[in-house]
Amino acid sequence: LENGACRNVRLGFRNAGENIFRLKAVEAQIEGQTPSERLFSAAASAAMKAVEPPSDLHADADYRRDLVKVLTERVLDKAVERARR
Repeated sequence: LENGACRNVRLGFRNAGENIFRLKAVEAQIEGQTPSERLFSAAASAAMKAVEPPSDLHADADYRRDLVKVLTERVLDKAVERARR
């Protein structure tokens, strides 16, 4: 956080596809914005729509997309919490 706005936003994902990757469009959606539940919910939904995870015997692609959404929202909340300390 810098002056109450999100700065230097980076979202890295692992095990949601074949490689480790970032979602730069989602990062840009958050960059410079004031953190809020609405912002993070929209970003998490965008992240979910942007990934194309595989299905396998452990989980299907829809489950993994939902997991990306839930974990993205949680990690953004946690990052703001840590930045405010």
